[in-house]
Amino acid sequence: MKLMHFTATWCEPCKMMKPIVSEVIDENDIEYILVDIDEHRQTAMDYEVMGVPTFIILDDNNNAIARVTGAMPKQKFIDSLGI
Repeated sequence: MKLMHFTATWCEPCKMMKPIVSEVIDENDIEYILVDIDEHRQTAMDYEVMGVPTFIILDDNNNAIARVTGAMPKQKFIDSLGI
């Protein structure tokens, strides 16, 4: 399982999610891919990211199987992504 985390340095909700994401990554066997939308605009467009933070779970074939956008408490984040 892979977690793509679309973020931006200017995004306050992204900053709020950073420690939550770190905890979830540390507690689970997840490959983590951080994507700054300002540095990688095409990737953000390819994944149709319209807001940040956006989190996309990819299966082993790199197909998106879950997506959530916005800041939230840790348990809601875990539940929303089906981790």
